[in-house]
Amino acid sequence: TRSHGQSTYKCLNYQVMKESKKELKCKKVQHQMKFAKAVSEVTEKMMMKFLYNKIYINYEMLHKILTDNDMNLIEEVVRHFI
Repeated sequence: TRSHGQSTYKCLNYQVMKESKKELKCKKVQHQMKFAKAVSEVTEKMMMKFLYNKIYINYEMLHKILTDNDMNLIEEVVRHFI
């Protein structure tokens, strides 16, 4: 989906938005069920590992992460990537 210089990838219950400085690129996203991970307790370290291994490696630096999970945890993790 194209929207105001950003491309959006919809994945299960969250969206990953990527902004490209050079040119807008839309990448085809495969079935995202592999991104769902059930855990009893989420830690900052687990979230960083998940974002790096499953998202950053495949889609490069993210512009925005929308989630229904604990935003305080997400904010702390994202600060480590910046």
